[in-house]
Amino acid sequence: MNEPDLTSVIMERSSLDGIPLYPLEPPMRIRSYTPGDAQHWLEIHHDADPYFKNGRFEKAFGSDEAELLRRQHYLCDGDTVVGTSTAWYDQGYKDGTWGLVHYVAIRRTYQGRGFSKPLLAWTLRTLGDTGHVKCLLRTQRARKVAIRLYESFGFVEVQ
Repeated sequence: MNEPDLTSVIMERSSLDGIPLYPLEPPMRIRSYTPGDAQHWLEIHHDADPYFKNGRFEKAFGSDEAELLRRQHYLCDGDTVVGTSTAWYDQGYKDGTWGLVHYVAIRRTYQGRGFSKPLLAWTLRTLGDTGHVKCLLRTQRARKVAIRLYESFGFVEVQ
């Protein structure tokens, strides 16, 4: 069996203008982070991603709940949390002003049903609302479906 290509890929979007709208049909909705969501975040990533390596919520985001309230979102089917994405920031990239699409994941049973588009659009609009004008993301070559999604939103591979 071939090993997946986990080579790192960086993709950029040079503007946060023109983000398409993708409405959700109830009971699907997107909500902001609430205290205690770290457990949901871990469960979603473990379920969604065969390459996920026991990540730690605090390592990825710290403990600033005010920032999480503004920047982290959860896709819900009614009261069931099924996806997550974060409109974070990346101080170490280029000039330090870039927004970061960080840790996008949807539970396997909800994948392939078009829910990643509204979640990603929401995340990109949040980046713009929090003062970013351009953004990047990091993924891996093996995530072909995700790369196609990002390309459809105007991201281009730079590394």
